[in-house]
Amino acid sequence: MLNKTYPSRFELFLYSYITLMTIGYGDIVPISSLAQKAAILIGMLGQFYLVILTAIVVRKYINYNNSK
Repeated sequence: MLNKTYPSRFELFLYSYITLMTIGYGDIVPISSLAQKAAILIGMLGQFYLVILTAIVVRKYINYNNSK
């Protein structure tokens, strides 16, 4: 039989999150647990930035159309 080692739940979460965020893995891959958590945090901060920026633009657009 083959000796298969399955990834932990955290590793599965990390790989699925990085894939869904379309960050992907290039030549540099976070190895330590701290670096992996930092990669998740940076991805989340990027998403929050885009969401907040989009909300501000939409609010200004709606306010501009309502003021006419």
